Amino acid sequence: MAVAAAGLMATTVAAPPALGAKSGTCSPFTVATAGQTYRGDQKRTVPAADIGSRIQVRGKYVRFTVQSSTFTVRDYTLTGADSPRPDKDLPLDAPTVVFESKVPQHGAVLNSAMDLELDDDGLVFERNGGGQDMKIQAKNCAQGGLFQMEPEPAPRTPTGWAPTSVTPAPGRKVASASPTAPSARTRARSWPPG
Repeated sequence: MAVAAAGLMATTVAAPPALGAKSGTCSPFTVATAGQTYRGDQKRTVPAADIGSRIQVRGKYVRFTVQSSTFTVRDYTLTGADSPRPDKDLPLDAPTVVFESKVPQHGAVLNSAMDLELDDDGLVFERNGGGQDMKIQAKNCAQGGLFQMEPEPAPRTPTGWAPTSVTPAPGRKVASASPTAPSARTRARSWPPG
């Protein structure tokens, strides 16, 4: 019985790890603002006085800049870096700007402290001001990652929900959110190119 149990334990310990969605194709972001750099797994509140006018988000596969007072995002770029899994790489040979800007149409000035969460493949940051709360979530993955901008409450116009204004990079197509949807989110479509 002891021999059988030892064999089972050895089999369990020696079993290869399951290949999950990340499997080496995602990596952490580095966030920099006002001379401070944040990296590694952490959850913190950055005081308003320690937030500069811009927040630089840099990763192996994705990078972009955020205007801290509105959460306008500029130059969302896929870097074209190769991952350990070539089957997960996008067909890029150089950095490619997916969208030049994504501007939430809330009209408020975000001036609070900022909640920042970094982990092994992404980030979440949130800030508020003027009755508006904004959250950005992003993943830094070879497949293009994920980008999500969430206003709460979603801005309204006399005709419905105000969409986020998106300026695509030259040659890119962008689908914007429906003006009647209960969200001001938009998604940038970058694949296939053209």
